[in-house]
Amino acid sequence: NLDDIIYTLQEGESKTFYFATLGTTESWINNDDLNPGTLTAYVDFDNPDLVQAIGGTSVGFAGLFHFTQGWNLTWEDPVIVDFGNDGQFQIELSDVGYSSWWWQGPDGSADVFATVSLNSAPAPVPEPATILLLGIGLFGIGGYGRKRSAKMAK
Repeated sequence: NLDDIIYTLQEGESKTFYFATLGTTESWINNDDLNPGTLTAYVDFDNPDLVQAIGGTSVGFAGLFHFTQGWNLTWEDPVIVDFGNDGQFQIELSDVGYSSWWWQGPDGSADVFATVSLNSAPAPVPEPATILLLGIGLFGIGGYGRKRSAKMAK
């Protein structure tokens, strides 16, 4: 649960935080574990309000006579996320793995960390009131300039 994690990033800044613990409770690497399997992690953001999927591949390994066993998880990252008004950030998840010796099996876990980097902040969108004030100001300056020109012409 990442609900309590709140960070504000400036353009060019990154933040790394604990994301999840992944592992297996299997006691032995079997032949089917030697085939790569896919995994998807979902990172849910509040601001901007979006969910980003990050794919990964997990594969088990076993040495000669299964003396060493374990698994590796590699993420397909970094993932670049574009959001409103040219804003962009990237997400990376740490690749993890586990290995054991002396026929102990692959039973183990590893912590995954996420790094979020703000590549570019969204451009501010002018509010209608700001545009209205700018228009009135330009109109006033134009009117004052015309009035002044008319006085000088007399």
